[in-house]
Amino acid sequence: LRGAARHRGPFGHRLAVRGEDAATLAARLGAWAGGDAGAAVTGAAAPGQGVVFAFSGNGAPFAGMAQAQLAANPDFARGVAEADAALAPRLGWSARDRLRDGVTAEALADSAIAQPLLFAVQHGIVAALAAAGLRPMLCLGHSVGEVAAAAAAGLLPLDQAAMLIVARSRRQAATRGQGRMAALGAAAP
Repeated sequence: LRGAARHRGPFGHRLAVRGEDAATLAARLGAWAGGDAGAAVTGAAAPGQGVVFAFSGNGAPFAGMAQAQLAANPDFARGVAEADAALAPRLGWSARDRLRDGVTAEALADSAIAQPLLFAVQHGIVAALAAAGLRPMLCLGHSVGEVAAAAAAGLLPLDQAAMLIVARSRRQAATRGQGRMAALGAAAP
């Protein structure tokens, strides 16, 4: 994404190919070049369009998340530290330290832990992308990701976003196991 956004020429047409490895990508590019339009996704870029950031919900955290990135990317680490400075006084613990030490799957089962950690990681990703020159023209978020999206878009100051994350995650943790979710597939009326 970074390479495409920063280094690609301003050409109006786009081609995208998906594959698990280089051989699959090469085969699909060859198929497209041979006339198989279904081997790739093509389209025209709209003038003035930019990058969209999409922020995931509570299902995204995983054991050990962000540990390697904290050690390897100073811009990401700075963003996590900024989020931690807003979160820690409200949480009573450090999101940065938990991520650095390696968060467990068991800890992530508690939304009072998972949601602040996810927010800190998302804020760190935004900081790393900004340092690479990528800024969103649009931010979207699902569930807890809505708060990170609002912060990234400048709609919520970081301290208010942190306050909302902590209140939301604690309230949700307090009702854990008391409800159920269902998904229904239905045709449009």
